[in-house]
Amino acid sequence: EIFCLVLQDDGGVFPAMVVAASLALADAGVEVYDLVSAFSVAVIPRSMVEMSGEEDDDEDDYQNRSKGYCLLADPSAREMLASESGGGVLTIAMMKSWKEVVFWDQMGSLPSEVVLEASELCREGCGVMHRFMRQALVGDGQEDDADVPMEEQ
Repeated sequence: EIFCLVLQDDGGVFPAMVVAASLALADAGVEVYDLVSAFSVAVIPRSMVEMSGEEDDDEDDYQNRSKGYCLLADPSAREMLASESGGGVLTIAMMKSWKEVVFWDQMGSLPSEVVLEASELCREGCGVMHRFMRQALVGDGQEDDADVPMEEQ
């Protein structure tokens, strides 16, 4: 069993716990197929972002492709709360080297094209987290085999 104590919740607790548990198991020498990384994306209706006055002039690629919605990577608690009004939150955990999604949680009803965009952003976020996790475990300069599953190394 693994226990996680959350001292402060500013959103993104589940992905942080998944990363922490995966790193703890690997660091303890427990044999695992791969590190599991997790990432969340909040989907907020564009009208809510425009009303709050938080929209930037230089919108990123995901905001432009998701008609009527803004996708926010690694959302804060406030952004997750805002997504409950006509949007949603998508959380994915995956084993990057195996290209397998091991957890998928979606809150809110969203159009399929928006879910596809949010899942791509989650996958990219999991990839970034996976690189940071490997670097934390093996240190600098040893990332030549970063995309090879751990059991083959």
